[in-house]
Amino acid sequence: MKKMDRPITFRGKTNLPPLDAFFFRSKSSVIRNAAFAACVAALSSCSDFETLKVSAWWPSHQEYGVPRDAEIWMEFSADVRKSSIEKSFTLRTDDGAAGGQFKWLSERKFAFIPFDELKTGRRYVMELPRSAEDKAGNTMKEDFISDFYAGEDTKKPRVLSSFPEKVDGGSTRTSIDLDVVEVLFSKPMDPMTCESAFSITPDVPGYFAWRDDGARMDYVLTSRLAYATQYRVAVAATAEDRAGNALEREFTMVFITGDDFTRPFVCGTWESGTVPPPYWNTDAVNTGVRRSSAISIEFSEAMDRRRAESAITLTPSAQGLCAWSAGDTVLTFKPNEPLKSDAVYTLRVGTSAADINGHTLKKPYSVLFRTSAGDSLHLRVTAIMGSCGEGGGPCPYEELYDGLALDWPVMIDMGPVDGQICSTDYRFLFSFGNDAGPAAVDLYSLLDSIIIEGGERPHLVDGFPGADPSTAILVFDGLANSESITPELYRLTIAGGKGGVRDIYGNTMKADFVIEFKDRM
Repeated sequence: MKKMDRPITFRGKTNLPPLDAFFFRSKSSVIRNAAFAACVAALSSCSDFETLKVSAWWPSHQEYGVPRDAEIWMEFSADVRKSSIEKSFTLRTDDGAAGGQFKWLSERKFAFIPFDELKTGRRYVMELPRSAEDKAGNTMKEDFISDFYAGEDTKKPRVLSSFPEKVDGGSTRTSIDLDVVEVLFSKPMDPMTCESAFSITPDVPGYFAWRDDGARMDYVLTSRLAYATQYRVAVAATAEDRAGNALEREFTMVFITGDDFTRPFVCGTWESGTVPPPYWNTDAVNTGVRRSSAISIEFSEAMDRRRAESAITLTPSAQGLCAWSAGDTVLTFKPNEPLKSDAVYTLRVGTSAADINGHTLKKPYSVLFRTSAGDSLHLRVTAIMGSCGEGGGPCPYEELYDGLALDWPVMIDMGPVDGQICSTDYRFLFSFGNDAGPAAVDLYSLLDSIIIEGGERPHLVDGFPGADPSTAILVFDGLANSESITPELYRLTIAGGKGGVRDIYGNTMKADFVIEFKDRM
């Protein structure tokens, strides 16, 4: 037999060479056929090329009731390359691959231990692609796929009913004093997964309680619901029964509190003691308000007292008390002290004010008013008369100030007058008033407000009312009124502002009143 032109080698995964490579150069067909048969026999006897197979596994294909803590195992027909198996084997569900660790029991058998327990009723699929290799490099003929089901109880739970009841469009007229939300399941449930799956929006504080052997879940509310508000209650499909079966589908329910959906508004404001309408004008400054008055505000419906009171501001600020009437629709603000004299105030009601059902104000409200009533204006000195005697006889009163122009200094005759002997005292007759006319002065506040300066020892010796309440007579001593003495310049101040002279209603002068005078030689 002739030698072949090239050697023939056989390896496990090498494809056979073309048949012509086995032909001898001899043209004898008998010899050629014998040589081909010998080569085929040699290929069958000397190669290690064998298909890798999965010879056994557990759980078996489509097996039910697999324990939740099961260890999955697989055995092969030959010793395998472990890294190849670990890299390609997967255990998956509809949610994705399940994590786990490998434990090798022999060179051709491994166990796969899932990190988490299997979920009851869940379908699991074991997959190993044909690329997995044994130690000789042989692969499988085809991909390996087998599935099984975990747990004996595979029936999914569902929600049978709820309270408030689930209705299309949402349950209405639910009380804001609702104290519990109930969900009834078809089976006893796992509290931990159910409570994690529960939600109520907007959030309401509460705690869970279970009844009916774990089939009824109560969410006990610890806070009052908001009025005219839509709440959404949901139990996600991640909730499980005691066997580990997930909820058949997510449960959602909507309920709406109350039946009043109208927002309140301010009808108007007025000075307490008058009877509206009309209300104060919101487009102009309302005048003639007494500083000692209370202010009333009327709302379109009964209000939440606390929220309404906190939404009201008065500028300049004033402290006071609030009183409610007319079924909590009218709030009256009574200042602790009279308001400022002849001042413009701004009263505002913000949108945080809410009715008893929790509806906030439709829009903010604002109004201006002025404390310009006759008893609420600033006091002022309207006239001054002076006399070196008692205002009569040889020493009649002379006009020193007409309420308009005040000379500097004011020259006055302190005596003697026309050679007549007068008292060594000098008296001033002050008249007080405001923009509305004469104003009764508080004599004691006037006496406390007098300061006299100049010379050596001028001082106030007496003070008493004049002919009417708007006048007062002040008597001074120590003034230089001798023709032989050079005239001194004196300054008489009546203090104004807070703590100064005031009328009988408490109105003060805006500023100090000052008159400087001396004797006319």
